[in-house]
Amino acid sequence: MDMPDWGATDSPPNTHVSPRYIEKSIEETATPNVVTSLLADYRGYDTLGETTVIFTAGIVCILLLRRYR
Repeated sequence: MDMPDWGATDSPPNTHVSPRYIEKSIEETATPNVVTSLLADYRGYDTLGETTVIFTAGIVCILLLRRYR
């Protein structure tokens, strides 16, 4: 009941966080693409962690599904 409606323009992420990233991303990161600056610069460690998990899961799948001769 306390959550804002889905996609509401007056929700806190849309009124505080998003405008700051849009206004300050080029100035703080020198990256012209906002999405790239968010994933690589602002959330770099989080993205690195997600990539590590996906890479590890892929290696484990390869090791489990390989056939022995």
